[in-house]
Amino acid sequence: MRTPPAERTKRFFVGTRHYDPVDVGFRSVEAEGEVGYFAFDTSVKGNANTGHPFGTDLSAEEKRHLIEYLKTL
Repeated sequence: MRTPPAERTKRFFVGTRHYDPVDVGFRSVEAEGEVGYFAFDTSVKGNANTGHPFGTDLSAEEKRHLIEYLKTL
């Protein structure tokens, strides 16, 4: 929701359990070569991160308000 599908990160690392309460999710880390982290590559079949474009045209303030609202559900 935060960025249009074409602008989303193509490769990122997962494996951390550090929760980010502001952006609501687990933090992505730069962990090239570190044990315990997995490089998630969206160019691999089945790993798409395209999702939907809903909300990508909202202003930064509108996106933040929407995230804050979703936290209440």
